[in-house]
Amino acid sequence: MCPDEAVSHEFKVAIKWSGERLADINLEGRPALPLSSPEVFGGQAGYYTPQELFVSSIAACYMTTSLSILRKMRQTIDALVIEGAGVIERDPEGGWRFSEIVVKMNVRVPDGDTTTKIPRVVKLTKKYCMIARVVSCPIRLELTLNGKITPFLEE
Repeated sequence: MCPDEAVSHEFKVAIKWSGERLADINLEGRPALPLSSPEVFGGQAGYYTPQELFVSSIAACYMTTSLSILRKMRQTIDALVIEGAGVIERDPEGGWRFSEIVVKMNVRVPDGDTTTKIPRVVKLTKKYCMIARVVSCPIRLELTLNGKITPFLEE
């Protein structure tokens, strides 16, 4: 829950075309993010793409949600790395769509931590990540705990 118990929040962006297939994503008070279509769709190399930002937003939401839950559960960690990958496929109705997102959570807990709550943290993260909750394609979540692939109970 948000600390101020607000009922809603608004997040604004502005995207300005800068020529050809390029644009800048502008977030108030922060540096612009240069944007292009992916190279496979005629875009330029070296720019962020909407597809990468989409997958990044899911991975980033898993990160921030995990950190919040870890704090609430008083679970210490030594490291947390989250990787994301998205697969797009042709849509039978036309165009392209994401068919799957894979999120890999790599967690390291302190040596000697035998009562780790990490599988529960991962389960709650999947449940409460607000970005992932609105995604229509499947999101496959994989957990590696202290270097070992670890199952967790999905809902």
